[in-house]
Amino acid sequence: MSETIKNVKNDDEKDPLFVARKSLKILTDSVGLLKQHILGLDTSGYLRTVKMLNNALFTQNTIHLMGMGRSRLVAELFAEFLLDENLSSSVIGSTYAKPVRHGDVVIGISGSGETRSTVDNVRATTFREVFIIGITARGRSQLARFADQALVFEWAASERVQSNYIVNQLTGRKSPLTPMGTLFEFATLIFAITSTKGLYDPEKPKTIFKEITRYTIEVMNKVRKGLEPGGYLYEPAKLFLEILEKDLKYDNQVFWLGSELSEYIATMSGMRARHAGIRIRARTSWRFKKAYDHFLLIAFDTNKDPTARWLAKEAKENKLRTNVLTTNYLDPLENIEDEMVIDLKIPEPKKHFIREEAPYHRKLDDLIFQFVAANFLDSLIAQLAYDMGIQEKEMKEKHANVE
Repeated sequence: MSETIKNVKNDDEKDPLFVARKSLKILTDSVGLLKQHILGLDTSGYLRTVKMLNNALFTQNTIHLMGMGRSRLVAELFAEFLLDENLSSSVIGSTYAKPVRHGDVVIGISGSGETRSTVDNVRATTFREVFIIGITARGRSQLARFADQALVFEWAASERVQSNYIVNQLTGRKSPLTPMGTLFEFATLIFAITSTKGLYDPEKPKTIFKEITRYTIEVMNKVRKGLEPGGYLYEPAKLFLEILEKDLKYDNQVFWLGSELSEYIATMSGMRARHAGIRIRARTSWRFKKAYDHFLLIAFDTNKDPTARWLAKEAKENKLRTNVLTTNYLDPLENIEDEMVIDLKIPEPKKHFIREEAPYHRKLDDLIFQFVAANFLDSLIAQLAYDMGIQEKEMKEKHANVE
């Protein structure tokens, strides 16, 4: 290694956000890999999935989803996207899960393809004459074998992308930071967004897929550049990390909450933060808040979201240190300092792909905000773990191990 390369490396490591940027770069590249995969190796699988969703729309069959851990949260988000498009959806194992009937569609999500409860539930539905879609990173897994249509994102766990320790961390293979496979989960999340928006024009799902992935990559690149020194996200992200380091050092309570769809994102990223040792508290523990606890509020539109505004008001009345992760922050929340607001500034897409028949539709920038916010927070936690010297063994000890 030349002296020049050594100096560049040392300079990079002095930058408090260099790991976060590298993490976001890898996550952005993973969207490109998904795009190559769908448009190249697995076009028929994607088209067949959109066709089955479209058929369920007209036959009024239910689409059942399942997964465990963060894969379950992706399944729950997928179910919400389907509901927005006027489809009947259900998450198996939830309180209000619907019965599986003849002609329904079942979607199982598992990176390993071997998650016991997911595989067992998929196996049980094979006797119901349903169409099974398995989304996994392992083509030879049980989930892939049981599926009528297997969507295999092997690149999300292959040596092809194992370029450095951050990639190992993100794929969950040789992780110094976390045992969870972020690349697979986020690939599935983008797949969920594109396949449901593909119902806008079932004759042109590939065109819609290309446009949405192009827009997503554009937004991700903008956010990553915003984390460069002097960028619009550099100072607020650095301040947020400084507060998290103190939370970790002093074992402070951190309320990590979201509004509407962002509640799922808060739980996903909160799981990763908890594995890093941060004392994450969920909405059900909100009553235990006390002065000087840390509060992260995630919301797409704080300007019109009454829940977000109420949470922010409650936080200030109780003297919580409040960060807000949002986009296009126009109407300031009461008593929230500007430096505590992390505004991703997501641009308006050329088209939202909204069906007139879907009265409760969500705009595309709302869905992409959720995706980018999850990527952004996971990358900051990767930076935190790197800075604090948190090792894989410590993370695994905090990870659920039953499945």
